Amino acid sequence: MKILHTADWHLGRTLAGRDLLDDQRQTLDHLIEIARANSVDAIVIAGDVYDRAQPAEDAVILFGDVLEKLRKIAPVICIAGNHDSAGRISYLSGLLTERGVYMAGVEFGAPKPIDIECANGNIRFHLMPYATPEEVRSALEVDGIRTHDEATGMRLALADIAADIPNVLVAHLFAQGCHPSDSERDISVGGIATIDTSVFGKFAYTALGHLHEPHNVPTTSEVKSVARYSGSICRYSFSEEKHKKGVTLVTIDAESHVTTEHIDLPQAIGMRTIRGEFAHIEASANLETPETREAALVRVELTDVTLIHDAHSKLRRLYPNLVEMAYVTSTSRAGAGSVSEARVRDGKPIELFHDFLNDRGAHLSDIDKVAVIALAGECMALADGRDAAQ
Repeated sequence: MKILHTADWHLGRTLAGRDLLDDQRQTLDHLIEIARANSVDAIVIAGDVYDRAQPAEDAVILFGDVLEKLRKIAPVICIAGNHDSAGRISYLSGLLTERGVYMAGVEFGAPKPIDIECANGNIRFHLMPYATPEEVRSALEVDGIRTHDEATGMRLALADIAADIPNVLVAHLFAQGCHPSDSERDISVGGIATIDTSVFGKFAYTALGHLHEPHNVPTTSEVKSVARYSGSICRYSFSEEKHKKGVTLVTIDAESHVTTEHIDLPQAIGMRTIRGEFAHIEASANLETPETREAALVRVELTDVTLIHDAHSKLRRLYPNLVEMAYVTSTSRAGAGSVSEARVRDGKPIELFHDFLNDRGAHLSDIDKVAVIALAGECMALADGRDAAQ
């Protein structure tokens, strides 16, 4: 029995003002072909279909188009993530079920059980969309639920576990010991975020969404079952630059033994960080072809100790897909901050400025330093005169 596990599509996402919908469309075309080529029995989308609760019209249309293609390959199982609107994910779920698409968004209590008939046996899926501790507390009418861990434990205690077929949990949460990136929205509001992974022990496989790097949840001596994040389908920040984006092909036999395979999703555009002094970056860029410079989203980290006039515009002419630029001068180049607390407390302003210039002005000539100190003294004297006048 084969399951295609995917998550965190974030349809409608932008990166530094760049609309990623066309990139997402191309990546999803590859996902559809992977599902078809592997003759999967079910397709799981573990939350964060959209990037925001009120998605743009073109993002909704794209999701509808992809669902229509996927359901012709195998039943589609989808839950809401923390970026989604639970009600919008659940909308028309009854009608969609008749077409082989199973949606869960507002089920804040017990997971929703779905039995899928496969050629080589059946599987019971347990759909547990994202919910805050407050939503779970209200749905279950149980006081004392304050954390995501408590809420998840309560919900899974109510799961209708099948005794004779494999059980698969589909959830959107932050499991302990796993790897976040800086493009995931914090879910700790409303309760401590991380979930004790022992709750996955009753399931043959747990298909997770929320974290964007593909990886398995660490196992423990008590829990040997497989839980995994498939990761996001595209790179959504430069913290994901090294991620190998893809989907997970899950194979489960009749005895609930699980094997997983990561399958890469080709990306419509690359991602690249360039670090160095402006002059060196400019010279290196002029040695590259225009095609190479346009093949990736670019972040530039300038190590110059002085500001470069109009650096962003100059870099954009070199790299049309420049989305981030920052100065990241190292302490080894700019000084280590050697002025002591006592010196700051007792020293005169002009003396402190002199110390600062010695510490941070290694790039200036002695003549320039003398001129800067003289100008600083004039400014301080002028400021003192204004204070005395007031």
